[in-house]
Amino acid sequence: MLVLAIVLVKLLADEAGFEFISLSSIYTSAVAGGIFVIGLIVAGTLSDYKEADKVPAEVSAALEAIYRDCAAIKETLTAFDLEILRQRLLAIVSAFRADLS
Repeated sequence: MLVLAIVLVKLLADEAGFEFISLSSIYTSAVAGGIFVIGLIVAGTLSDYKEADKVPAEVSAALEAIYRDCAAIKETLTAFDLEILRQRLLAIVSAFRADLS
């Protein structure tokens, strides 16, 4: 609908003699370039949405890996407080949930 309105305005301006931009290869190249740039932006945005679906699983896996590594450290270093680490990891999850709601 918008394209139709633009075409009509262009035709009316041409008929009335108010044409300030003549059709040339530069004009069509500028329009094609604009469409190309918009296509690149849309293509990049769609891939970001696909990647965003993976983020919660990746964060969960990373936090679990941190906990497992620290549990192994606890076996050799008894002074390591695994409970404080667990509370901090849970605080990270709670902060993410709070940001989403």
